[in-house]
Amino acid sequence: MSLLSLLAAGVRGGSLPRDPAENPALTTWRQIAHTEQGHNAPRGPNTWTAKIQSVVEASGVRMGWSGFGGQSGAVAWSLRANVEGTPLMMNGSDLIVVPANTIVWTDDIPLAIQPGQQIHFTVEALQPGPPNGVSDVLNQYGSAISMPWPIAVLGKTTTTEKALLGTGDSIMTQAAWFSPLPVPTINLGVPVTRWTTTANARYGGQASALMNAASHVVIQFGVNDIGGGDLTSLKTSARSCWDSHAAATSRPLYQTTPTPKLSGTTGDGCASSAGQTLGTWEPVRQNLNAWLRDGAPDAGGIRAGEPGHPLTGIIDLAVAVESPTEPGKWDWTKGNLGGDGVHPSDLGQSYMRQVMNDWLLTL
Repeated sequence: MSLLSLLAAGVRGGSLPRDPAENPALTTWRQIAHTEQGHNAPRGPNTWTAKIQSVVEASGVRMGWSGFGGQSGAVAWSLRANVEGTPLMMNGSDLIVVPANTIVWTDDIPLAIQPGQQIHFTVEALQPGPPNGVSDVLNQYGSAISMPWPIAVLGKTTTTEKALLGTGDSIMTQAAWFSPLPVPTINLGVPVTRWTTTANARYGGQASALMNAASHVVIQFGVNDIGGGDLTSLKTSARSCWDSHAAATSRPLYQTTPTPKLSGTTGDGCASSAGQTLGTWEPVRQNLNAWLRDGAPDAGGIRAGEPGHPLTGIIDLAVAVESPTEPGKWDWTKGNLGGDGVHPSDLGQSYMRQVMNDWLLTL
């Protein structure tokens, strides 16, 4: 019996075969594994074989690809893909076309998926052509990029299963604090992104389809905005961002507190107090975080979680890595948490991930 047949039959070790449709509780299409944004990966071979690991039980598989808004001109990706040897189809065709600023979804595959199960897939990029060819897709830095990885992998799960979608900047792209978590995640981190861009412009058309593939949405913007305005303008930008996300999804929205942002490092860098140089914007960041920790009240005093506010709550990431005695600096007593002073190190991300794990227990 082939692996695909085993998957379709639902055979797991000594368990009995089971049709995926036989579990009536599996009714909700939702992210079932961890995926990360691959738009800034350099071009590699035109064919990739990879795997994902499902976190939950699911019936069926549906994959989504996102055409990055930075694709040069109107160039679209064209690709073919398969899951365990079964071709992925889109509208009945095995050719998957991914235009810029668009999210596309494959047709459903009827597989029975168990928690912890690895699902293998292969992607063959047909267009753009060979690396550095005239039809290459470029990122915002002018480098040729590839799309080896689906941005979302959905399956039918129970309505109680949780999944997170994270929107953010290059700190979200680092991913170690956001994934892997105990629940499936979609990582939409894009470098140098701010509050001041609408959700669809960030992630392409049909952003709502992606956000609704999760049960909760985490917004990590803010670090890039600090230094670019006063507190009043930052509040306005933040509210505009939250409103645009709320318009795209009915899922609960959560904003994180921006982590420290140094103007530079010297000597031991973030492994010491003396090695960290605060930016002139630090008082604004402190006031911004105080506002967020207070529930980001609007002019009428309505706070996150109250009717009329776009946010359900605040996740305090900054407190996990910021010095309690010298606000604005990374907590050097725990080691080098701050990396280059803006992007947390792996150690810093491990403390941030603890916050995320604790927050998940409250949902």
